[in-house]
Amino acid sequence: MPNKFFSKRGSDPSRNSPLHHEYNLSKEMCRNLADEKGSDPQRIFTQHVEPSPPTSIPHNPNPNPIPERSTIYMPRNPRIWFPGAMYHVTTRGNRRSVIFFEPKDYQTYKRILLEIKYKYPFKLHAYCIMTNHTHLLIETETTHISLIMQKINTKYAQYINRKYKLTGHVLEGRFKSRIINEIDYQIDVSKYIHLNPVAAKMVHNPEDYPFSSYKQYLYNNQHDPLVTTKDILKYFSTTHHEGSYPQYVNTPNTRIHFTPNNKAKFLILKK
Repeated sequence: MPNKFFSKRGSDPSRNSPLHHEYNLSKEMCRNLADEKGSDPQRIFTQHVEPSPPTSIPHNPNPNPIPERSTIYMPRNPRIWFPGAMYHVTTRGNRRSVIFFEPKDYQTYKRILLEIKYKYPFKLHAYCIMTNHTHLLIETETTHISLIMQKINTKYAQYINRKYKLTGHVLEGRFKSRIINEIDYQIDVSKYIHLNPVAAKMVHNPEDYPFSSYKQYLYNNQHDPLVTTKDILKYFSTTHHEGSYPQYVNTPNTRIHFTPNNKAKFLILKK
């Protein structure tokens, strides 16, 4: 059966192509060169004829490759610290997961706070332990805030991993801190901390939440070994509800100012 790629006469159509004529021309040149040198034309042909270069450039799937980006690690800014520096410190669970599972966990965290406080003295003006994060209002003395928090967080993370047979990170990276340098800001932060459970709709009143320092302020407890209340309560009335710290906490949208006798007054701002 004749091959469909050839003519009826059995000739190859490619013989009529320019490439075939170029091939014959190169062969003729080799014969002429062989006649001049008296050599074998086939030998000269195989020595001098090389494959034609490709008529097109091979396809490059990525003609303009983007140089591989090198990772640049920027150093973290050092925390501002000086003896007596005060901070609002927040620590969260890794991926904001729960880190307090039962009442004993809350009590253990408070025990760790007290233990570190005795070893590295500081004042804890307010605290609130939520299910997946903590708020601390800390005034340092002679120990850097980073060392204090590193000791607290490491001890608690080890406790959680050991108790619940977990591995990996319990807490989310570095703790967050904001320095406090004004007394009215300190008082506002304490209010924010004590209202956290109310804002989260866990309780209706701040005194209903058992894992904060609000009850120490409510009952004017100045003998708690963990919380220092007197530095804030001295600006409020402790004998009357009017002008008291509980009234201030439970009054929304307020701004603190001070009277000539250094007592705190708060204005109710328009929404």
